Amino acid sequence: MPTLANLTVKKYDGTTDVIYTAVMPAGGDGSPAVWKNQTVGTTPGQQPELRFTARGRSKKGVPFRSVTATYKYQKAVSNTSTGELTLSDGVTVVCSIDVNQTMSAAEINEAVYQSLNLLANASIKAAARDGYSFN
Repeated sequence: MPTLANLTVKKYDGTTDVIYTAVMPAGGDGSPAVWKNQTVGTTPGQQPELRFTARGRSKKGVPFRSVTATYKYQKAVSNTSTGELTLSDGVTVVCSIDVNQTMSAAEINEAVYQSLNLLANASIKAAARDGYSFN
């Protein structure tokens, strides 16, 4: 089981680091660990957030470990008359992974790393950003 720690990622420019601060460890199976980019916005609600949840379950009698990562980057709009901020959906990314626990460690390593590395591919990122698939 990994230990909760801050996460460092690159911004869109590919050079600048952004730190997602570990703000809450998971309280057990089915409870999320939470990180926030505390450099964005002036209120906690504006801060981009990653939640990572893991749990054990069974599919047709086969043991699985399931993980879900949910990322939210809110859109904040300021009311020019009152100065009040309104938050609405900005960008939400959800990734769910089911890992059959009867697979070998080598098979699990390859499947998880290859799938997540594919999602990190520049072409996939650009298509997600633009909102269109490949033709």
